[in-house]
Amino acid sequence: MELPISSQSYRPSPDALVRAIKRVKVILGRTTAEETQLDCATAFANPHRPTIGKANFVVDVHLADNQSSTQSLDLIHQHFQNNGTNCRSLSSIETNWPTELAEHIELHGYLPSRSSIYLLSEYKPPTRTNTDLQIIPGRSAYGQLRQLYRKSGVERYELDGAAADDLAATYIDHLDEPRKEVFLGRIDGQSIGLVSLTTLGQIGVLNDVYTVKDFRKRGIARTLIAHAINHCQRALFEQVILEIMEDNHEARRVYQQLGFKAVAAIVTYRFPQ
Repeated sequence: MELPISSQSYRPSPDALVRAIKRVKVILGRTTAEETQLDCATAFANPHRPTIGKANFVVDVHLADNQSSTQSLDLIHQHFQNNGTNCRSLSSIETNWPTELAEHIELHGYLPSRSSIYLLSEYKPPTRTNTDLQIIPGRSAYGQLRQLYRKSGVERYELDGAAADDLAATYIDHLDEPRKEVFLGRIDGQSIGLVSLTTLGQIGVLNDVYTVKDFRKRGIARTLIAHAINHCQRALFEQVILEIMEDNHEARRVYQQLGFKAVAAIVTYRFPQ
């Protein structure tokens, strides 16, 4: 079964797909942080989880009228300082950052993080899947899902116990958003992988693909991704997209084999942990 895409002319522009990725970040951010409109950006802050990027970030950064780059960044930092936390990442309102603004952000210690938006162009189902994997809705097993998210924080991001707990709590908060689905993979009752899918109209946005380290190289991720894509097919979505970091070569290889193609690039500025 193919996604119902009649021709290239029906596909959103690359800029529209970038906006969809950013929109998901905003939608999920609202479940776990306080949203504030600033003159130069939209800020999300959670002082109870100061080290968690998904709970402390700004989007739609731009230069407001009669405002310099320095003034804009000072306003952002002052907002987070007033809320007892720190801004962990910044996303521009434009596809490309204005040069002056990017330079000032780097002077404040932020580093550019490059990624690409991948669009499912012609789905090629995996030739082999893990038939031992049971896939259930994540909401049916909150306790197991929380523990798996915590483990992902330790394995993927090398977080300590408290920070890993905060990351898990943030992901659980995201489930308050009804447009988000999580598919949990288990073998013999043990939770060993997951994939998330957020719906934006007729677009499905994949994210949070994770497999426990001891179970990698067994087709777990491909099986979970295929399950999510099948869900998109049944829902008659017109596009499936995701964001992949520039240095994640393994993920790029997997998704390219499944029929995804890079259609746009994003630069996000992140504060190093």
